[in-house]
Amino acid sequence: MIRPGIDLLVGLAAAVLFIRLARRHAPGAELRLYAAGLLIAAGVYVAFGLVLGGKPLGYELIQLVVVTIIVVVGIRRSPMIIAGGWLLHSGWDLLHVLPDLSRHAPDWYVFACLSFDVVVAGYIVAGRGGYHLDQAGAPPMTKPVDQT
Repeated sequence: MIRPGIDLLVGLAAAVLFIRLARRHAPGAELRLYAAGLLIAAGVYVAFGLVLGGKPLGYELIQLVVVTIIVVVGIRRSPMIIAGGWLLHSGWDLLHVLPDLSRHAPDWYVFACLSFDVVVAGYIVAGRGGYHLDQAGAPPMTKPVDQT
């Protein structure tokens, strides 16, 4: 039985908790947590594929490779790339409503992950973390010094 309303709320609550926990760290470390979370979100679908087997596992592995590339590039270039990865992953969640992939992951996870992804992406885009890149391209591990 599909009950996306409750599942979407669970994902929203989990995203708020994740953001609150991540914000306890310096901006560079916080961004790395969002990047690691994106890899974990991609990996969960691979785990479902391993447990349930079948044709979708290949798609899940390709998705994991794409997400890994997004994370590596995003950490080096821009937090917006990490945010884009979260939004892209929400699209991947929606694909799991289609008949070929719907039996590949539990409905509750698909909808919870969808709202989680959108909230985290929105938070990064809003720039609430104050992320900035150092000259080498990576976010610094310390909080920026206020120059005022």
